Parts: sequence; structure tokens; C-alpha cells
Amino acid sequence: MEYYAHIQEDRKQSVKDHLTGTAELAGRFAAKFGKRDWGYCCGMLHDIGKYSEAFQKKIMENGSQRVDHSTAGAQVCFAQDSRTLYWIAAFCIAGHHAGIPDYGSPANPKSLLGRKKKQVPDYQAYQKEIAIPELKSLPFDDSHTENFSFALSVFIRMVYSCLVDADFLDTEAFMNNGKVVRDSGESLEVLLKKLENYVSGWLRFLYKGIIINHNENRANLH
Repeated sequence: MEYYAHIQEDRKQSVKDHLTGTAELAGRFAAKFGKRDWGYCCGMLHDIGKYSEAFQKKIMENGSQRVDHSTAGAQVCFAQDSRTLYWIAAFCIAGHHAGIPDYGSPANPKSLLGRKKKQVPDYQAYQKEIAIPELKSLPFDDSHTENFSFALSVFIRMVYSCLVDADFLDTEAFMNNGKVVRDSGESLEVLLKKLENYVSGWLRFLYKGIIINHNENRANLH
């Protein structure tokens, strides 16, 4: 059986091709901060829920009924050895459409722990085509981190951003038959100038308020 991730008219993209393409892009993006393995892993697992018969029926019939295909990859991460760090990748995978979930509790179906227990359509066919990539590096060196929770939250957001961008770009490339043209955007210098102009009014207002408050305080002292 062929498993498809996207269909555009008479063209079809297999789930395996989409996962591989997304993994390569996410890995390349995450390599910028030394975490290619994390980006690649999230890319390979993010849509394995599309291996379910329910999703295949939906996509072949162009159905409107929603089929959860994001939870599966997160559940696979949780199923790995508890000593591994795949549970961190589960945040990115579970939230790659709806946003990073709270860790929460099993009682909250929208939390990560709630998604861990959620019943989703059988997706085990993924094992015939997809191997779980190895996470070779730690998220960061906690011996040089003063605030572990904050550092972890930033790391998750960084990898999440890599995954979401890669997923969108690979999907867009297929849907447009490879014709995706973008410029590199404006330089950081131009963007900084735009930001300064945008907030300048706020800063003038804030400065004026500080001066007025200062003068009032001086008057009260006398």
C-alpha cells in the first residue's frame, strides 16, 4: 500500500518523501546552532500519523473530517527508553500545527501528557518505511546553565521553529511543483531602522512620562 502525505491534482507526495524532505531541511536549519540531529529527528517523526488508514481515506477522498496525525510522533518519542531525551522532541512534534503544548497532566487532553494517552488511529505501518533517528547530542550543557527550565524552553522553541519552517517549505514546494521563489528579504540594518522608527513614538511617550513624574516628585519634596 502507498501512503500519501499530500495530493495536488494528479500529483502525489508519499509520506516517506515528505518526512525525508522535512527532516533534511529541519536538520539543516538546526545545524546552525549545532543540533542537526534534533531537527532531523523531529522532521522524520512529525507526520508518521499519516500512515493511518483513517488519514489515507481522508486524503484520497478529499474529506473534510479532521484526522489527528501530529500526536503519533509524540507518542513514539514517549515510547523510547525513559533515559533518553526523546520526550523533549515530543513537544515540537505534537505542536507542529497547533503550537507547543503545555506539559500538563493526563487529565488535560490538550496537554502533552494528555496527548501521550490519546487514542489515535493506528499508524504502526510507519515501521515499514521509517526508522527512528538517533539523538546524538544533549540539548545544552546544563553545567553552564543558571536557569535550566528557561534554557530548555528556549531550546524547544528553537527546534520547533526549525520543524515548522521545514514542514511548511517542503509542503509548499510539492504543492507548487517545486516552483517556490523567495528573495532573501531585507538586511538586518534595514529591519533595525524600521523597528526603531516603529517604536520611536512609544519611547518618546515613555520618556515624557518619566520627566513629568520626576518633576512632580521634585515638587513634592519642596
